Amino acid sequence: MNRMHRIHMTTIQMACCLLLAIQGAPHPAAAQDQVRVQREEAIEAYQAGDYTAVRERLRDDATDLGRLYFGKASFMDGRCGEAVPALWIASRSAESDLALDARYTLALCQIELRQYPAALRGLRDLGTETGASMASAARDLYIRLIAFLTPEQVLDAAAGAQDPEFVLDLYRYGSAPSDSPVVAYLHRSL
Repeated sequence: MNRMHRIHMTTIQMACCLLLAIQGAPHPAAAQDQVRVQREEAIEAYQAGDYTAVRERLRDDATDLGRLYFGKASFMDGRCGEAVPALWIASRSAESDLALDARYTLALCQIELRQYPAALRGLRDLGTETGASMASAARDLYIRLIAFLTPEQVLDAAAGAQDPEFVLDLYRYGSAPSDSPVVAYLHRSL
């Protein structure tokens, strides 16, 4: 074969490879539709209680809604360690209802992981949200969690607290021993 023939054959082979690659690659709009359909199917699976299917479908979903449902399904499956990063990202969503749902579920995961100070902060913030649909539930869970803490945990939380209102809540709802320095301080302050 002469040189021109080899160049021509190489060009044809490259054109065929390129054509096959283009035909096999999904159109960007079709790929987005496929992701959307997969997310919708995952939400239906969540509502049906199939949390494993939700986690499989949304593991790589980078949208806030996908992360929220991945985190909620992980929580329901008892996999809070996997849920926390997804919920933390979703909790920063610009969509307020989605962010509130993520923050509440994140606090539930933190309770399961025994990360009580972080859960208390999150629930306290949610409980004070103006117009938040779950503010009442968050406030109730916040109070129950404080009541659940041991006296030592109440004292530890109070010692590291920056917010006097939080310390007051620990005193109101917690089980701190009456002879503790925190309780004595609160009696003097009230």
